[in-house]
Amino acid sequence: MDVGALAGLERDSVVLTAEERRWGRRRVKTSRGRELVLALPTGSVLLPGDLLYRGAGWYVTIEAAAEPVLAVAPRSRDEALRVAFEVGNRHFALAIEGERLLVPRRQLDGTAAHPTGGSVEAGPCRLRARRGGASS
Repeated sequence: MDVGALAGLERDSVVLTAEERRWGRRRVKTSRGRELVLALPTGSVLLPGDLLYRGAGWYVTIEAAAEPVLAVAPRSRDEALRVAFEVGNRHFALAIEGERLLVPRRQLDGTAAHPTGGSVEAGPCRLRARRGGASS
């Protein structure tokens, strides 16, 4: 949609984690308290900045929530592939930020699935998915 078409309209947003942006059927509440029902096609992934809804005088976009992540800095390409395989094999989200692989910490809590290899740091991040399912 042309950004100019939104000029003069009130902006609202829905803040979702990387995992929540993959849930196509659910109720959400916007930052301004509006309730929306999502019924997206199977396999849909919402991206930060996506226009979710345009109403009379207002519109809603998607924002990425800051969430705790483990950031792995692999020492080699092979190590990066191994970590990505281990994380993906468990159907966990994985994002790429420069040379680091980011995994939402909540997906690993209570499991023995913590990625190994390279240096590992914990911290907040806004995970951004790409079309087609991969994250960055």
